[in-house]
Amino acid sequence: GALVLLVLPQAFIFGSSHLFFPRYLAPGHFFAVFVIAMGLWVIQRNRRGRLTTVLSAIVSFCVVGASLVAATHMRATAVDYTKATRQFASQIASIERLAAEHPDSPIIFHGGDPIEIEAIVSTRRFLAVGPARHTPMFLVFPRYAGRDSDPLGAKLADPLERWSAHGGEGFLPLSQRPQPAGDDCIGLAFPGAHAIPCRHTVSLYGLRH
Repeated sequence: GALVLLVLPQAFIFGSSHLFFPRYLAPGHFFAVFVIAMGLWVIQRNRRGRLTTVLSAIVSFCVVGASLVAATHMRATAVDYTKATRQFASQIASIERLAAEHPDSPIIFHGGDPIEIEAIVSTRRFLAVGPARHTPMFLVFPRYAGRDSDPLGAKLADPLERWSAHGGEGFLPLSQRPQPAGDDCIGLAFPGAHAIPCRHTVSLYGLRH
């Protein structure tokens, strides 16, 4: 019972593709296997003749079937994640190449969807340890329009709006951008961003894509 209570919330949170996105391979995908295995364990502890033997055979068959399904699903998901990781690495390489070709151009992050805060922060941190680490980085994140109806979005938008206006998390305040700004910049377009007024643009895909 305690193990079920431990695994069930994790299966719902980390294995759900509708609520929190399928970002983890386990334990969510193995929850069905876990439950069936627990059923088999209960049956084995309460052996009561022929009926128990039949039930044990059925549960054993279900365990094997569920294990194969879960393993197949996990393999397919792992392939998808590998492709996404390679795509992200390619995007980082493109940004670094642009920064090397245009050393006087700042990197401007453009966002609009607060759920992308992790993608924005991780991209900046990757760039901060590579060849583009000395390039000034700014964040353009307008006030989140869905504040009244989306409490979670509003909470995630708070730091993004603060970094945009005042700097932080490695971003410089927009007020420190050399003027006139013009379009001589490297724009990073995250989901939710609108027009990107930069001559060089790289589109990045976040959690919803």
